[in-house]
Amino acid sequence: MVNDTISYIITAPIRDFLESHGFGAYSDPVIGILIITASLIAAKIIYWVIEKWLMGLATRTRTELDDKILGVLKKPVYYVVVLIGLQIALGYILVSTYAGYFESLMVIILIIVIAWTIANIVCAIIDDFGKKIAEKTESTLDDEAIPFASKMITFFIYLIAFMIILDRLEINIMPLIASLGLAGFAVGFAAKDTISNILAGFFILMDRPFIQCEKVKIGGYDGTVIDIGLRTTKIETDSKEIVIVPNSKIVSDSIVNYTSPERFYVSNKTQGESF
Repeated sequence: MVNDTISYIITAPIRDFLESHGFGAYSDPVIGILIITASLIAAKIIYWVIEKWLMGLATRTRTELDDKILGVLKKPVYYVVVLIGLQIALGYILVSTYAGYFESLMVIILIIVIAWTIANIVCAIIDDFGKKIAEKTESTLDDEAIPFASKMITFFIYLIAFMIILDRLEINIMPLIASLGLAGFAVGFAAKDTISNILAGFFILMDRPFIQCEKVKIGGYDGTVIDIGLRTTKIETDSKEIVIVPNSKIVSDSIVNYTSPERFYVSNKTQGESF
């Protein structure tokens, strides 16, 4: 209702002008073309403001995050403005039979563009946050965890966008949600060991019972930690053998840290006992 009122206020003077000059029969196509032209001009102006002014201001800040976000935003904002203009214009240019189909197409493209924008902004934020963490640690765990988190969040953003598109097309998504739930359960059961190792990797990252290059004893293995990964930790023994220990085993076992005795880890087998 509000959109119709705004549209009438904007287009009424144009329609009156065309009718007064004998072009009343062509008023709708002309209005549609004018809307497309106006949206292209507005999109160009907004793009220029972001690229020349806002990004110029962002270069003066200490963080690179605002530069990345603006770099992601400038093209999608341009396309969103143009798509909105096209969506409105098609209502004037096309007959009502076809206008609905093209309007749905424009909305679907708009949803995809918005989802892409949100996903890239979130990834930029996670990447910036991850770099700050990585600078403070020697472990490669965070180097693996950050991209993994970005991919998972991106997947869920696109999944939500896909659900919205199906809803827009009036497709019943409940059977799909049910199948996704069953598929997720099956995949989760099949990959339960991998998932438990990844979760254990996050616990090691947060608790930090040891760091890279420290001399430790994990279970029955004595050696130096040479790598802490997302799923496994590598230990080099005194005999120069490389032992790969699943992270799930580490969090469920006792740990002795010879290099930094102040670090300790309490296993679920030895509650209350520190090393």
